[in-house]
Amino acid sequence: MDYRSCLLLLFIGHSVYGGLPQLYQIHSKFQYKHTFKGPHLTNSKGHIPFWEHGGSAIASDESIRVCPSVKSRRGWVWSVNPLAADHWMMDISMRITGRLKNGADGMAVWFTESKGTEGSVYGNTELWKGLGIIMDSFDNDGQHDNPRIQVVLNDGTRQYQHHTDGKNTESGGCVKDFRNRPYPVKMKVVYLRGTLEVWIHEGVSLTEDDYELCTKLEHLPELSWLPKQGYLGVSAATGGLSDDHDVLSFVTHSITPLETKAQERAQERVDETKLNDLSDQYAKMAKDFDNRRDTYQQEHNKGSVDDWQREVETEQSMRLVADMQTALHREIRAVAQKVDLLITGGAGGVDRGRPMDAVGSSLATEISHIKTTESNILHQLADLRAAMDRTVPEGGKATLSEQLQPVYETKAMVSAQAQSIESVLTELKTLAANKCPTSSETSACLTPWLFVVVVAMQLIVMLGYSIYRQAQERNAKKFF
Repeated sequence: MDYRSCLLLLFIGHSVYGGLPQLYQIHSKFQYKHTFKGPHLTNSKGHIPFWEHGGSAIASDESIRVCPSVKSRRGWVWSVNPLAADHWMMDISMRITGRLKNGADGMAVWFTESKGTEGSVYGNTELWKGLGIIMDSFDNDGQHDNPRIQVVLNDGTRQYQHHTDGKNTESGGCVKDFRNRPYPVKMKVVYLRGTLEVWIHEGVSLTEDDYELCTKLEHLPELSWLPKQGYLGVSAATGGLSDDHDVLSFVTHSITPLETKAQERAQERVDETKLNDLSDQYAKMAKDFDNRRDTYQQEHNKGSVDDWQREVETEQSMRLVADMQTALHREIRAVAQKVDLLITGGAGGVDRGRPMDAVGSSLATEISHIKTTESNILHQLADLRAAMDRTVPEGGKATLSEQLQPVYETKAMVSAQAQSIESVLTELKTLAANKCPTSSETSACLTPWLFVVVVAMQLIVMLGYSIYRQAQERNAKKFF
């Protein structure tokens, strides 16, 4: 075979295996809580943020030694939070080195339903539920197929058998020499559309895309027990032989197929179009509502102003009537005081030496003034009632009559009081005609009938004042 044939074979081999093919039309999102890498891999306390490590694992600033080259040791590192993604991708960079030709036992990468505990399966428990990608360094079954990478799916009931190198639980794998490579070995694990692919960079060059497909598993969603979300971890163990198992970086991305992303964006555009339509409909409805509100206000605003003006005029008229009632009450009280002084002969009142004709003339003047006030009140009431009949609608007349009822009662009370005062005046004129004697004989002139009349008049005044006060209180409540 000449050199040209050799070059052709090398070219063909590189075309098939010489890089990760552009099959993944995806959109990726970095998951920092499921990632660690140097430098500054640990914090000031020696912990890896969002991860836990234990056993014989030693974390440094550049990497984590999951298990050192000491016989019969186990170590592990697990994410604190589960990865919740429908599709995901993990990139692991590692070194497995030893001083001897053969090493043991190996290292494993995990995606399980719960965080693992230290056990015999490369540092993890014997029974787990989920996915394990095992890098087996030692040939236990003597088949000369190690070092080997194998994918193991477990529903939590299948036990890994070391003496057969786990052939009973293996779902796929490949033979790859990952020990003592000149450059870090890289593993890319991709789970997309129900298919799991494991790609390996053997660390023989610095070419970033020099990956080879190790194994591919399809139709994984048909496994109902496979967890939808899981914890990520790395564990390692040594036996009679030992290697150093170092992880330099563990980078995780959640991924979305571009066609799915395109569908999501199309749906977003549809949703945005619907949102714009709804916004336009809302704007039209708001404008229509404003127009209807303005029309309603224009139709009813004038009536509201007129009603307010009528209410103000009614309130003013009622207050005027109340003021006139107060003035009439004052006049009645003044007349009553004078009558009391005349009858009792109190000091500072009516002069005892004053002729009865003069007293009667004074009382007549007071009564005339009271009648004049009563006449003014009656005129005001008539005008108020006429105004109310013009301004108040038919449905409100009954209410207005109820509101004016205390005024009518006061009018009747004033008329009764005026009649009582006229009867007193007539009696006084009769006394004057009989020439009542001086003060020493005044008590003899006070007949029982006159005394009863005066007492009745006082009771009427008191009762009228009480009714007046009640009417005022009711009117005040109606005003406010």
